[in-house]
Amino acid sequence: MRQAQEEGLSNFSILTANKTMPNAYLALRGSADAFLYPGHVHAITGTALCARLRKENGISGVVAGFTAQELLRALAAIVRHAAAEDGPFFENCYETVVRPEGNPAAVRAMEEIMEPCDAQWRGLGVIPQSGMRLREEFAAFDARRRFALPVMEGRGNPACRCGEVLRGDILPTDCPLFGRGCVPEHPVGACMVSNEGACAAFFRYGTGNEI
Repeated sequence: MRQAQEEGLSNFSILTANKTMPNAYLALRGSADAFLYPGHVHAITGTALCARLRKENGISGVVAGFTAQELLRALAAIVRHAAAEDGPFFENCYETVVRPEGNPAAVRAMEEIMEPCDAQWRGLGVIPQSGMRLREEFAAFDARRRFALPVMEGRGNPACRCGEVLRGDILPTDCPLFGRGCVPEHPVGACMVSNEGACAAFFRYGTGNEI
């Protein structure tokens, strides 16, 4: 971005849709016994946030990798801590990649180019200061401004209960659309769109595929 500015490029634009996790974790507080913190995020931001969430907000979580072995290790850590009943906990189970300090150079670059803003989250609504947008200094590269893009707002199916699934309030099978009008080949909500979504996982590996 800085290089594009210095070279005076006029054919370079960015359409941002970046989100940050701190306020999302707070918004989801109480929805789960513990979070599996995404390793690729905390490889950049470090683990200070996770430790602070445990200490100041009573939020438990474990930083996890992405292979089957790494995920099982993280899940085992959650079970171990929960069984010990020793209060809120945090553990880094992806220490080969995630360091306590994260990647300071990447964080500095992000903060130099972008600033926090309110952001819309699927199923959760607007979470204040959970998004990132280009700073005013780089407005010339903001595709929304440059091309006067209209504000686009999605309208979800009122029968879809994806937000409740995301918050852990209900199981996917409690949604009236699950396995009927909403299947992986024809998803209605975000939880079925992604193969990482809870509804998609329930459909493929749970009882939903018997409907």
